[in-house]
Amino acid sequence: WMKQHVCPEHPNIVALKMYPSFVPLAGGIADAVYMINVHHELDAPGETLDEAFRLLKEGGKLCIVDWKKAEMPQGPPLRARCTPMEVEEQAVEAGFRNAAVYEDMSKHFLVVAEK
Repeated sequence: WMKQHVCPEHPNIVALKMYPSFVPLAGGIADAVYMINVHHELDAPGETLDEAFRLLKEGGKLCIVDWKKAEMPQGPPLRARCTPMEVEEQAVEAGFRNAAVYEDMSKHFLVVAEK
């Protein structure tokens, strides 16, 4: 869908199939890596964060938005959700620094960290 509908109008966007612990790109090429409503689905979040670290340039930013661990009618079951502190800790374990947590949104949190 991306290749047919987005890439023709935005030639700087390259649609690739990725895997949780591998993205078929060279290391150190990205200014930012972001994941939106994905983190709670990861079986091995550490491997995915290691891969994000590999992809980022020095000083690049990791941005993770995911569902707050609170009962609400939207989103995944509560048991599948993580806390922002868990995500922050996993990012630090993967080598990221200057991690910050933002909880201003009503249903989501944001973790930003730097390579």
